[in-house]
Amino acid sequence: MALERSFIVCLPGLAALDAPLFARIVSSSFYLSHDIRRNVELAIILLEERAAVRLQGPRLRHVHVDEASLTGIYRKAVRGVREGVKRSVHWGVKVEPLRRGFKPPTGYTPSPRGAPLTRDTCKPPLRFLIGCRGEPLRITARPKPADVTISLLNIALDRLEAGLQPLPA
Repeated sequence: MALERSFIVCLPGLAALDAPLFARIVSSSFYLSHDIRRNVELAIILLEERAAVRLQGPRLRHVHVDEASLTGIYRKAVRGVREGVKRSVHWGVKVEPLRRGFKPPTGYTPSPRGAPLTRDTCKPPLRFLIGCRGEPLRITARPKPADVTISLLNIALDRLEAGLQPLPA
């Protein structure tokens, strides 16, 4: 059974999320060499617009690795955020307004000062917060962009799942 994992990327607003960044975050969260990860959920929180774009691995359909395909999904998501209503914008992709008083859920935040990622330090539910505060967990020695951090987390978690040591920080 694959380790269930959630990635929550908090951004100030749509101005900080362009199509190439969206494509890189989605690609690093879901894609394998031959399929997509069905055990992953991704939420991109847009604080200024008070909205979340949620992608659910088990429900994703017709999502391809090329940037042009992901740009189309990005445009649908942006349109949904601007309309401000809860709706599905693509198979497995939803836009939801944030509740009043929204606080990010608890989880692990990649930090150079945290405990190293091991089976003992990383307990389910595996929820990783990028751009918001959580329990510090060391993934790399230096901060990395969101898409690179998610790729490194997926590699390390896959290695842990296989009984190997995660990558050194």
